Amino acid sequence: MKGNLLSVEQAAVRLGLSLWTVYRLARAGNLGSVRIGRRRLFAEEDLEAFVKATRSAARASHHQSRDG
Repeated sequence: MKGNLLSVEQAAVRLGLSLWTVYRLARAGNLGSVRIGRRRLFAEEDLEAFVKATRSAARASHHQSRDG
């Protein structure tokens, strides 16, 4: 694993989201995380993967609405 593990607070700041949104995304499996004890931590690479997946979904949605 490369990169640091980030707290929920740090991940929220990096993504520009609320803490609760980050928790919800992690619980739903949309944002990768690890649990160590009671803490939920996020790898930087998981944040990057989430942003890429979100961009891809937005592009696909945009193309469908434009073509449909």
